[in-house]
Amino acid sequence: MTGESDMRGRILRAIGAEGVGQLLNVAVRLLLVPLFLAAWGPETYGEWLILTAVAGWFGLADLGGQLYFVNRMTEAWAQQKLGDFQKIFATGLIFFGVSSAVLMSLAAAVLTAPFIPSWLGIQRTNTDVVYWVLIIMCLRVLASLPLGLLLGVYRATGAQATSVMYGNLMLLVQLIAGAAVLMSSGGMLLMALTEVVGLFVVSALVAFDLRRRMPAGVRLFWPIHPQMSILQDAWSPSLHFLGIQLAMAVMIQGSVIVVAKAMGPLEVVVFSIMRTIANLVSRFLGMMAHSAWPEFTRLHSKGETQRFQALFRTILLASTLAGLLFLGSVQLFGSQLFALWLGKQLPYETQSMLMMGALVIFTNTWTLGGNLLMATNRHNDYARVQLPVNMIALGVAYLGGVWFGLEGFIGGLIFGQSVPMIVLTAWMLRRNAWGEASRYLGAQAALVLVLLPLYVNPWSALLVMAGVMFLGAWRFWPRNAKASD
Repeated sequence: MTGESDMRGRILRAIGAEGVGQLLNVAVRLLLVPLFLAAWGPETYGEWLILTAVAGWFGLADLGGQLYFVNRMTEAWAQQKLGDFQKIFATGLIFFGVSSAVLMSLAAAVLTAPFIPSWLGIQRTNTDVVYWVLIIMCLRVLASLPLGLLLGVYRATGAQATSVMYGNLMLLVQLIAGAAVLMSSGGMLLMALTEVVGLFVVSALVAFDLRRRMPAGVRLFWPIHPQMSILQDAWSPSLHFLGIQLAMAVMIQGSVIVVAKAMGPLEVVVFSIMRTIANLVSRFLGMMAHSAWPEFTRLHSKGETQRFQALFRTILLASTLAGLLFLGSVQLFGSQLFALWLGKQLPYETQSMLMMGALVIFTNTWTLGGNLLMATNRHNDYARVQLPVNMIALGVAYLGGVWFGLEGFIGGLIFGQSVPMIVLTAWMLRRNAWGEASRYLGAQAALVLVLLPLYVNPWSALLVMAGVMFLGAWRFWPRNAKASD
């Protein structure tokens, strides 16, 4: 079956490219963190994390439209409506260019307010440096919006692996430049500038490459007036995408700020490093879901519901098994690897790390269900529930952090966010007549919940890992040549 083979090939190529990216992400996290601590110390590094968390909020400047426009371009390309494809791209590019310029001007005014450093709890870093770092990091975030749409062209046209490799190039520049700055005792300002260099280099390369590879009927950079009808159609679903992105920013960036308020900058460093370790598997799991997203859109646009849900089951099972293996590895070897990585500069908290790993697996479960809704532009209810759930979760986590430290904070995130979102996402999938996907999502979450207590004991953790590897080999090992054709 050529269509099945083509889809499998696109997903595998994208996963391969994402795998390279995860290796680079690991390198960035594992190599730069010790350099940060050695060059700046934990307190200054904690303040850097706070400043970058604040700048990250400006990623919402696309108003949620980027995902919507890429979905629309994917549908138009799959149906070979090249004229519609070009109009959608042109409208999105102008929209993101204008919104980035306007918001950059606002950011420059707001972030230089005199109260900003003290409100953020910045004490060691010079005030002028704080202002400039915030502005430069915001420039990086806002300038990435038009680039995101350019990279979305690759995803829409079945060349997602190429899109990922350009992202990998940015990571490589960040790794090399960042290491050079820290090893030469450079400060925050120079480090912030390294974040911008790779972005502009890759933007120029992508624009040149897209001019070359697009068919003759598609001129991406030809002057075309934005289509108001496309903007009008985009308004409601884009705002719902914005709601999802805002909810993610509240959780990702907000958790850093909440930890800082509840426990101080030093605990921000401990929490961020623990999250870095957990994100090693989170990025791998997200890599599979991200690679399958365009296929979800294509299959749904063609009405192939059974293949659509079968792909979801496969990705969810593979990611759950990978998460369980990672959780066992961290419990068995995490303390030794942490000491080898950072020495005795920071303490390793075994139970907190176990809870952080569980949080990642639960989050991946409901996030993958949400990907089905977002890839098909059926995400309205999904968008409405995330922000209130995350706000409540941060409140619960704050109280847990004040009363019980990091264990209490992470436990608050599990019970305040993951449990409600798993239930709500399963319900939304069922509402969209994807009952099979809904049942499978609930079953996978229940499996993780049942197995989690076994990880406290090393011997039972080994037994679980052996079972997981057997199940994975039985489910995913190729049966024969005919079955894979």
